[in-house]
Amino acid sequence: MLSRVPSRIPFDLVSPFIAVGLGLGLAVGGCGGGESASTSVADSAGVMVVSSTAPRWRGGPGWRLTERPEVEIGGESAPEEYQVYQLASVLKLEDGLIIVGNRGTHEVRYYDADGRFQKAVGREGGGPGEFGTLWSIRRFGPDSLLIWDPRNYRYAVFDLDGNFGRHFKFQGDSVGSVFFPGIDPVVFADRTFLGMAGIDWMSLPSGVVRETANYYRFDPSGGLLSHAIAAPFREMKRLHFDGPRAVQAPVVFGKETHMAAGDTVFWVGAADDYVLRQYRSDGRLLREIRLLGFEPTPVAAAMVEAEVQRRLDAAGTMGQMGQGAADANRKNLETMPVAEVLPPYRDILLDAEGNLWVESYPPPGEERAEWNVFDREGAWLGTLRLPPRFELHEVGADYVLGVWLSDLDVEVVRLYGLIKA
Repeated sequence: MLSRVPSRIPFDLVSPFIAVGLGLGLAVGGCGGGESASTSVADSAGVMVVSSTAPRWRGGPGWRLTERPEVEIGGESAPEEYQVYQLASVLKLEDGLIIVGNRGTHEVRYYDADGRFQKAVGREGGGPGEFGTLWSIRRFGPDSLLIWDPRNYRYAVFDLDGNFGRHFKFQGDSVGSVFFPGIDPVVFADRTFLGMAGIDWMSLPSGVVRETANYYRFDPSGGLLSHAIAAPFREMKRLHFDGPRAVQAPVVFGKETHMAAGDTVFWVGAADDYVLRQYRSDGRLLREIRLLGFEPTPVAAAMVEAEVQRRLDAAGTMGQMGQGAADANRKNLETMPVAEVLPPYRDILLDAEGNLWVESYPPPGEERAEWNVFDREGAWLGTLRLPPRFELHEVGADYVLGVWLSDLDVEVVRLYGLIKA
């Protein structure tokens, strides 16, 4: 199971992509709901290429959620221990415990399978078990949690009962590279994980850039093991000022790379087109899936206005800048280059059974959330529509877990049952 960092955070970081040539292959048919779904499979130099033109669920109900959430944590009138805000990650353990990374209070909170508060661990600070910023939580082997704290620039390891174990940092290479997880932390079942080498922004020219980033694999104590993959970073606008000062900000609707980790593999989507690639943990390319016939949505002026306001609101909510910086941010956003079309997807994640979920990029201002689901082999199963204003964090065998925003923008953790026809 995999949880993820919420996407409502401005100036987020991203991940990798490698281009691979394709070969022709044998077309095979997949069936669902009494109708034929077109899926072709090719072997290109040992890489399986799976292309889909229609979903297997199109003639039947496919999968769906329960009409009402089965568990709900939070709300406007909830007691203090149930009020959650600036959520980092939400995940569920095998025994039913729901773990909530509550960035707003620098706490990791534990709730039982029915949503009843059990305890909270952590607080703001730089000491053992404390957090400068509780950014993300991932499973770290069968018995631990791995928490990224960028303000203290370190990882924290807790056991599943909430007991603090240790801190560690990335250990750089001989030339002193700076590493960080990126927006989609990738942690494997053997406790190795990926880290991204920092980009030398000062050496890049002004204008729109999408620099290549390098990802490396690290051991459970942060020791550098080997290079994994190279990838294009997010499309950014780079601005230079007088002297050594410079700043970069994401292009409006620019391309960015997303990652999702399984036990021994990870998926990468660079959003250049509707293509996603599966890699082994050591960086070997295994599989590629393509959704054929996809037509991107053209960007309209109203979308740009809505997106600029979203970024400004998110930056203010996160408390990332003072008034002067906020004014400069607004001016920069209003003159930011804008992509001609929306990206093909906004996020990806792997569920408990190895299916790949890919979130369609919603037009700004619309509250719909649609996810295309691909099976373990890469065939397109179909599209699942989630409740409006619901952000997906984790998918189990029979549930989905995430964060819903009320009409007052109050965050509420919700768990829905997942019904598979």
